[in-house]
Amino acid sequence: MLRVVNFVLGPLRNNTYLITDEETGTSLVIDPSFGSEQVAAYAAREQIHIDKILLTHGHNDHVAGVPALQRQYKEIPLYIRKEDNFYLKKEGDEDSDFMGMPRPFIHGPFHWLQDGDTVSLGNSIFQVIATPGHTPGSVCYYQEDRQWLFSGDTLFAGSAGRCDLPLGDEEKLADSLDRLKQIIPDSAIILPGHGEHSEMGLEKINNPFLRGGL
Repeated sequence: MLRVVNFVLGPLRNNTYLITDEETGTSLVIDPSFGSEQVAAYAAREQIHIDKILLTHGHNDHVAGVPALQRQYKEIPLYIRKEDNFYLKKEGDEDSDFMGMPRPFIHGPFHWLQDGDTVSLGNSIFQVIATPGHTPGSVCYYQEDRQWLFSGDTLFAGSAGRCDLPLGDEEKLADSLDRLKQIIPDSAIILPGHGEHSEMGLEKINNPFLRGGL
């Protein structure tokens, strides 16, 4: 049985997800943002061991909490597509992202993801879906048994990710959204990087970016 806890963190109110396999007691974190000391403290209090960090992309607000988890869990592996390694190499005030906050040093070990890869948590599997556009290496993680889509900054409730940031690509994002529309069932729960959760069926009806409007 999987359990997800959503932490809303940082100045951009990022959704950081802690997912635990209650049978094995193992956990993973998706997109640790600023203030992820809260996640580490919660895990320690609940006696949860975090085994891996999954990143939907490399923007500062989605990776800034990595060091807080690495201090508590030595050599915890990071999962990300290599196309976003560019962002992880940046550090300090001169390389801060658009929100103007300094980027911490992000070190591995790294697991470079490919489209179609799977990441395991206990007996559960998360499918890696490459969704470039917001960044070159953006991905979504889909847990088929629970029908959870962790969509990062690719798809939001009623909206979609920005393409006007460095290395953003509007055409690729449109293709990625069309792909999600084709392969994700209407009953799937959308758990985005920012904002409220939704359902894929509702987004197909109400989200203009899934109706071809970028």
